[in-house]
Amino acid sequence: MIRTLGLICLLGIATSVLSAQSGPAPLRDSTPARAAEALDSTSARVQVERITRVLLDNDLFALRDSGAATDFDYTHGMGVELHWASAPAWMRARLHNAPGCEDAASRAAGCAMFTLAARQAIYTPASNRSVPVPGQRPHAGYLGVSARVSHATATRLRSSHVEIGTTGKPALAEPLQQLIHALTGTARELGWRNQIGTRPTLLLRYDDAVMREVHAGPAFLRSKALAALQLGNVRTSALAGAEFHLAMHRARFWTPYDGGSALPLGPYIIAGVQQEYVARDVFVDGHFGDESITSVRRPHVSTTLVGFGWRFPGGTSEYRYVRRGKEYAAQTAVHSHGAFAFTFFR
Repeated sequence: MIRTLGLICLLGIATSVLSAQSGPAPLRDSTPARAAEALDSTSARVQVERITRVLLDNDLFALRDSGAATDFDYTHGMGVELHWASAPAWMRARLHNAPGCEDAASRAAGCAMFTLAARQAIYTPASNRSVPVPGQRPHAGYLGVSARVSHATATRLRSSHVEIGTTGKPALAEPLQQLIHALTGTARELGWRNQIGTRPTLLLRYDDAVMREVHAGPAFLRSKALAALQLGNVRTSALAGAEFHLAMHRARFWTPYDGGSALPLGPYIIAGVQQEYVARDVFVDGHFGDESITSVRRPHVSTTLVGFGWRFPGGTSEYRYVRRGKEYAAQTAVHSHGAFAFTFFR
């Protein structure tokens, strides 16, 4: 109960940050409505008020040659997200009474959405030994829940996140990994008794993305420039990047995950780059004062991704190949993993 109340209070603060930046909502006249119709020609025919996204990451899914998959660093992650087209009334009131995003006119004028999520992450060192290897990252598990409020227009999406969680045994990383290894016939991970201890975690994050769209014949291209700031005892960092979404210029279908304008149905490909400055990473540094601090963090970390997917009227299936640069000094090579996302529309 205390954590729930704390999460609500912190999200109220996060909503205030968006409120200060969003400004008063424009008056609704025929101009935003006409702009919305141009952006989302199917808005009057199809509506999605809530979506569920199921996420699954593993280095086993990474693209590679015939060699064995890696099974260390960020080795496994999974999560679920619930996106609503409208934020609760008290949040929208803090955003100058911004409407929900259920219709195209509201999205053109500026609207508010809401997301709840839960995720788990597992990290292991490169050497499978019962004692820590100096210089390598420690064993670590994480389990967290988060809430997010987003303010969207046709060309911009700003979000404030609050996440609370735990490291250590309550994150259930060890039993899950050992179960997966038993089912796949791979060797048990030996060093979990040395994992980062149990600590409560808090993470605040602010994202700002600016989007542009180009239509050239049968092609549709959305470009996104993004920046983010994270503060917390689990991670403190700043990042900037870009992402591209290429699809056929077909009928569009809007969901709360898309931002202020709809994306086309059918197949698509994606690509992106990010550069991050990391001032704190509990999964590399360990907890302050713990003897489990074994690795030396690299502050500048780059990430590239490529992927493909398909949007149906009832959901989306997507795969991303993610290649992340070295995160600590003793890391022998960049690390890659595959990420699946399955979205179900309602």
